Amino acid sequence: DQWAEYVSANHRDGSIAGKLSTMLKLEELGAEVLALSADVTNESEMQEAWKVIRSRFGKIDGVVSAAGVAGGGMIQMKSPAVAAKVFAPKLEGTRILAELCQEDPPDFVVLCSSITAIRSALGQAEYCAANCYLDAYAQAGLLRNCVSINWDAWQEVGMAVNTDMPAELAEL
Repeated sequence: DQWAEYVSANHRDGSIAGKLSTMLKLEELGAEVLALSADVTNESEMQEAWKVIRSRFGKIDGVVSAAGVAGGGMIQMKSPAVAAKVFAPKLEGTRILAELCQEDPPDFVVLCSSITAIRSALGQAEYCAANCYLDAYAQAGLLRNCVSINWDAWQEVGMAVNTDMPAELAEL
């Protein structure tokens, strides 16, 4: 009830106010928005969120999984713990999502992979591997009607927008 008031009182720079503004636009277009917070790598949080969603909307017709953590830096300089933070949302998050979908499978599941899985970039070894996992998972058919889409950077939302980069690259 207070989203519009919060948005008008705060800057819209990709912050919470920007996200709320996007949700308000969705509602204006007729969507019913339910904002929840859950760590995709935490099974109990995801189970609770799934219950809330199912109790509010009933059957879940489709799922879009866009969880991810950006990688960065030379692999020789990374610890396994750093790489694990990039792997977790894609690997563990997908495993948990698949378990949640078993009882009453949605009509479709979209795993948001990255073009990095096909065309890796310097410093993106673990991010490339995590997205290759999504592609292989979808292709293996372990989730009914599951596809993986290899997205490039999005201009308005996502990791690329929220990542600090030199001004010359940001303009591109």
